[in-house]
Amino acid sequence: MIDANTIKSLLKGVDVKWMYLKNVSEIGTGSSNRQDENENGIYPFYVRSKNVLRATNYEFDEKAIIIPGEGGIGEIFHYIDGKYALHQRAYRISPILKELNTKFLFYYMSEAFKKYILSKSVGATSVSIRKPMLEKFSIPLIPLDIQNKIVNILDTFTALTTELTTELNTRLKQYNYYRDKLLSFAEDEIEHKKLGEILVRTKGTKITANEMKKIHKDKAEVKIFAGGKTFAFVDYEDIPLKNINKEPSIIVKSRGIIEFEFYDKPFSHKNEMWSY
Repeated sequence: MIDANTIKSLLKGVDVKWMYLKNVSEIGTGSSNRQDENENGIYPFYVRSKNVLRATNYEFDEKAIIIPGEGGIGEIFHYIDGKYALHQRAYRISPILKELNTKFLFYYMSEAFKKYILSKSVGATSVSIRKPMLEKFSIPLIPLDIQNKIVNILDTFTALTTELTTELNTRLKQYNYYRDKLLSFAEDEIEHKKLGEILVRTKGTKITANEMKKIHKDKAEVKIFAGGKTFAFVDYEDIPLKNINKEPSIIVKSRGIIEFEFYDKPFSHKNEMWSY
């Protein structure tokens, strides 16, 4: 396990030299386009998304970082060690210094480059990346053995994250399978009724999202639901008592993204929604 003290000890007294990316790596683009895609190809083909396509031929054989020149700016990074094809509008960054671990550079850029790009863009987003922007990006050059240790630590966490994500997806599939099995009934096995015959429809309260923000209190007892994930906690005196429901209910979020939520504590909701 890695703790704060381990990291502090690892970086203690480390000499950091900042250098432009152009001085420590080769920066260029590919020559392939979408016509070179072949789903039966054996080489990865990097274009402009997180999805990696396939190609029959390769252009490069190296350790490199791949980023799109357009689309997913500052958010999509690929680390490659081997043969690959590259789109004309995607960049490859391949270190030329033996003192620079490519994987270390990959991890560093995955976080810092996005902030750098946003600082260079006009408005909220950057439409595209140009080579001079990459060339003037500064990276910290630290002793290679420390780079290697950092890579090993981050690789370990990446592997754990992948394992946990795989397990979570498996459990979700399992849950969906058994939920569908448990809640599937043949027409002649059970009696079906309309919701209006077995549940009471309840109203909400007249309130806006702005008003909810103003009266929200973290430890208040009554929860007010709005659309999506928006909600507020309020005191009983903050809204009419007649609009507060204390019965276990199914809340129907009826605008935007349609959702259902079960809640068994005191609540209300915006009056364009309803509950049963």
